[in-house]
Amino acid sequence: LACGAAVDAVLSSAEAQQLLGAVLGALGHAHADVAHAAAELLAAMLAPHAVEQTQEQALKRLVLGLPMLTRTVVTMVGALAARPSETLLLSRLLEALVYALCAPYA
Repeated sequence: LACGAAVDAVLSSAEAQQLLGAVLGALGHAHADVAHAAAELLAAMLAPHAVEQTQEQALKRLVLGLPMLTRTVVTMVGALAARPSETLLLSRLLEALVYALCAPYA
């Protein structure tokens, strides 16, 4: 998701909601590696990259449009804060959450 064409492909895909549903399930997975990969994908969808402002806003709407995903991330942040071994995952989730809530970067 580092270029406008990739963002357009995700946004125009009928499976975009399914992708986010899979991310939601993976964030709560018992294996830390799976949760880390899901957090990285979420962060990649929300991180500043070389896209237009309309694409950035569309990605944010897509992710924030699933209240369950937002609740899961916030719940995970609280749980991870209590485990020092999970600081990297906590950092990525906070980065994604803060970026999603901030004004457009583009």
